[in-house]
Parts: sequence; C-alpha cells; structure tokens
Amino acid sequence: MIIDFHAHIHPGADHGCRDTDTARSQLELARESGVGAVVTVSHYYPMRDSIDGYLARRERGREALCRLTKQDGTLPRVFFGTEVTLCHGLEKMPRLGSLTVEGTNLLLVEMPYERWDAALLDTLES
Repeated sequence: MIIDFHAHIHPGADHGCRDTDTARSQLELARESGVGAVVTVSHYYPMRDSIDGYLARRERGREALCRLTKQDGTLPRVFFGTEVTLCHGLEKMPRLGSLTVEGTNLLLVEMPYERWDAALLDTLES
C-alpha cells in the first residue's frame, strides 16, 4: 500500500487545505494516484502556540475529516499527526507524545531555518 506520510489536508489548519471540500478533492486525487492511506499533518510551532490550543484546532479538523471518510469509504484511510518545528528543548516538552502519528511513536520534525548550534543538535538526537 502506498502511504502519503506528509499531507497537509487538515481543513483550516494551515497551508494546503482551506476547507472540507478542498480536503475531499485532495483525498480523491490521492486515491486516483493509488494512495491507500495518508498521514495528515498540520504545523505546530512550539514557540508560538500551546499544545492544548493546537490540539483543540486539530480536533476540529479531525472531526471534519472523519465525517468525510465515513461518508465516502473509497477515500484513503487518514491517520493524524503533527509536523513539529524543531526548537531548543523540544524533547523536554510535556505531552510531546500527543503530537506523534496516531498509533505510533513517530514524530514528524520540521527542520528549523535558523543556523543550528550544538544544543539544537542535542535536542534532535534526544
């Protein structure tokens, strides 16, 4: 089975998907391309947002996507995750596990655009 592990199809969460109609179109295109499952990831910026605030927004999009895939059983299966921007101390963040791809301990990490220092590398390696 082909899995798209980095799909921005979460309605209203960030770039890539304005609403449920756009999500449906994206899932239909994925299905037509032979994709059987997608991991929908929206961005989490630890320095800008709380985990609770992020998870509340993600849950609203989750409910919409679950209704959509339940209505059309031919769409790819959707798993929920998060694209977390790497920052100093990320490994110490409470509830970091709530941002992993559901059913796994996998965390999709977005590399920072800033110059890396030893502490940031230590964070990534932790």
